[in-house]
Amino acid sequence: MENKKEKSFFIILTIVLALLAIGSIVAFIYACYDANQKGIFFGVTFELVYMGLFFIVQFFAFLMSLKAVKNGSFIFSELTHIRNNAKIRSKPAAGIALAFGTIGLALLIYSLLVIFNVAPTIFNFPLTLYIAALPTSVTILVVAAFFYIYPFLFLKGGKKQS
Repeated sequence: MENKKEKSFFIILTIVLALLAIGSIVAFIYACYDANQKGIFFGVTFELVYMGLFFIVQFFAFLMSLKAVKNGSFIFSELTHIRNNAKIRSKPAAGIALAFGTIGLALLIYSLLVIFNVAPTIFNFPLTLYIAALPTSVTILVVAAFFYIYPFLFLKGGKKQS
């Protein structure tokens, strides 16, 4: 762990991932309730299984960020810097983080528009799928933002890849 600033970064990430996991549980319960009320519970089994599996992925991400608080993160430093953690920002990593963040934001906006009946549904998917897309899109957006921000906060001397 470089310093208290980096530890604070991972504490914030851990708290955000915990809140997202709680949000996923709430979305899962609401999706089950909505599917049961509409009588389509067995018709949306795939979406509910997906939500359960995604929660497991979120849980492992939470555990990894918790471990990063205690021991430092080898994942963030290795993926966002080049030359074996030489403190030079990786342009491909920044581009990938921006691409995933953009995809997450687009999915979030579209799901919200469909859920609130503002946009017409282009596809004839059940509401449960859009509810499942909410925690997924927010998690993708948040993790991509943390990956994008990390090298800017922790580069020594502000060097960039040329």
